[in-house]
Amino acid sequence: MIHTRRLVVSIDDQSLEVIEDDRCIYRFAISTGAKGMGFTLGSYRTPTGKFCISEKIGGDQESGIIFKGRF
Repeated sequence: MIHTRRLVVSIDDQSLEVIEDDRCIYRFAISTGAKGMGFTLGSYRTPTGKFCISEKIGGDQESGIIFKGRF
């Protein structure tokens, strides 16, 4: 059986859900951009829409670390 997995971010609820086969298997509290939604480069706003994850940063860091500027 092939499983489909996707991530859904809710700016209103400040949450990220991991959806597998159309059901939520995990839900996390998150923090999106304090400046609201938008697409201007360098605006520090949270873009909306559908995206593909192209790289993972911080995979070898301890849980709970806070990243600024991808560092």
